[in-house]
Amino acid sequence: MNLTQPSYYDIALLHTYFLIAINEEAYQEIMILYEQNEATYKKRIQELESVTKSSFITGLPIDLKWKTLKTMAVLERPTLEDERKVALSYIKKGYKRIYDFAQMNPQLNVELAVDFINERYGNYPDAIVNYLFSAYFISLPTTPQLLGRSALEKHFIGIYKVDITPIARENLPITDEIKIEALNLFTKLTKKKWRGSETFYLDKIFSEIEAKVILENPKVQREVRKTGSVTSAYSIEPLKYVRFGQSIFQMLGLDNLLMYTNIKITKDEWYHLYNSVQLNQELKGFAKEDIPMMMCYALLFFGQHKLYQDLAKQYKEQLYSINVNEINQARTMFEEEQKLAQKEQEARIAMYTAQINQLTENEMTLKQEKELLEKQLKRLQLELEK
Repeated sequence: MNLTQPSYYDIALLHTYFLIAINEEAYQEIMILYEQNEATYKKRIQELESVTKSSFITGLPIDLKWKTLKTMAVLERPTLEDERKVALSYIKKGYKRIYDFAQMNPQLNVELAVDFINERYGNYPDAIVNYLFSAYFISLPTTPQLLGRSALEKHFIGIYKVDITPIARENLPITDEIKIEALNLFTKLTKKKWRGSETFYLDKIFSEIEAKVILENPKVQREVRKTGSVTSAYSIEPLKYVRFGQSIFQMLGLDNLLMYTNIKITKDEWYHLYNSVQLNQELKGFAKEDIPMMMCYALLFFGQHKLYQDLAKQYKEQLYSINVNEINQARTMFEEEQKLAQKEQEARIAMYTAQINQLTENEMTLKQEKELLEKQLKRLQLELEK
């Protein structure tokens, strides 16, 4: 599987791994295999995480992300066909109706498959239903990976476009044109120039945008002087949706203050954020004039993403790290147990040696008594004969 520049087939296989990871019976088998060679699989998960660019993987909740990566690590094989075969064995276990449907309808039929999946799995979330289509695609007896890109694109663009297109863009270097546009937008928003390798706290960026909005809008200036509040600055572009986003995060219990005061953005991150906003403008069709407003909105999600990354890093460190104190404690306990066992063994050896010596001494005494009795018996026999 190519994770740096995945094909449609790679993405379908990735979706299938996710389905295996969320199926209790199938995932239990994965964990049995995982625990048999945990150290090797942990190392492979780290490698997979570093090269996986799919927005599907990076966008998963932490627990589902690690389950999916574990499944990938355990099931990956040298060739796509081998990977497909091993994935099929788990589709049979966890999603047998999908597998059976594909065997009974071996020719690719999108409409028929969609109808079947919606009928049988209509109570599942929409995203899961889409991923079940990937499982159907992988299960086809025909070799689906040999279908040309145009055929795949024709049939699956509606399902896979969100995954494939950003990957293609992410894997390309940020062009000079994009960088210039991104920096021009920064200056337009803040009236500042981004110099060298500067980094900015999100709080600083929003403060600069806020000050510019107030400066350029007399009505907002009057409102600020009258109330002492800058709230009115957030009712117009480009800050129009910022307070809305903040309120949603607050409602969800996410920390806005920590995000603003602790999170910095680098120039390179600004380039990529702008690239993503521009890409979404092209794909989703919002007006180009809305890019400044959407960039401000995107900064909120960037901040929460950075906080999430910190949390994911802590989780990963717990997952991969070895607790030295626990190991030392375990080693000390083991050594003490060994010493105690050795003392007990020495005591048993001493006891058995004493018993053997006693038995040997008793044996010698008995032997002497036996010899004495034999002599007495012999003498009595001689006297009797006389």
